[in-house]
Amino acid sequence: MSFKRSLLIFLAALLLPFAGSAAVDTPVDTPSVLITGASRGIGLALAAEYAGRGWQVIATARNPAAAPALQELARQHPNIVLEALDVTD
Repeated sequence: MSFKRSLLIFLAALLLPFAGSAAVDTPVDTPSVLITGASRGIGLALAAEYAGRGWQVIATARNPAAAPALQELARQHPNIVLEALDVTD
C-alpha cells in the first residue's frame, strides 16, 4: 500500500466522527469501512454489501453528485456517507 493511500485511510478514520449525522449517531462498536471508487463496479457493490450488513460506510468517488446509483444507494442506507475524493490528487 502506498504512503498516500495509507495516509488517506488514517485521515479518514480520524475525521469519521465529523463526517455527518450518520457517523455521529453510529455506536462506537459499529465497524466502519472506507471505499474508494464507490460510484460504480466493485466499489459500488462493496458499498452496498457493507451497508446492507450494517457497517458505517464512507463511500468516495471523484464526483458523487454525478453517480446516480451511488446517490440512490445512500438514500436507501443512512449508514453511508458520501465524500468527493480523487486518489490521484
